[in-house]
Amino acid sequence: MNIATSIPQTTTITQSLLDKNLLAKQLGLSVRTLEGMVKSGELPAGVRVGRYLYWTAEVVKAWEEHRFGSQKSWRP
Repeated sequence: MNIATSIPQTTTITQSLLDKNLLAKQLGLSVRTLEGMVKSGELPAGVRVGRYLYWTAEVVKAWEEHRFGSQKSWRP
């Protein structure tokens, strides 16, 4: 395996991870509100890596599509 070819894959994975602060900023929420949404089950829980929580961009996108799905299908 060539090390040079494996670096972009690793970079892609880490670029698609959002920590708690970045996710809160992206959603326009406070960290405390985000924590409350996770606790209530309104938002999927992050994955703990060491002492940090991460969400994949794919999971956040799926959550947004689920949350706002009825808005997309609305017709006047």
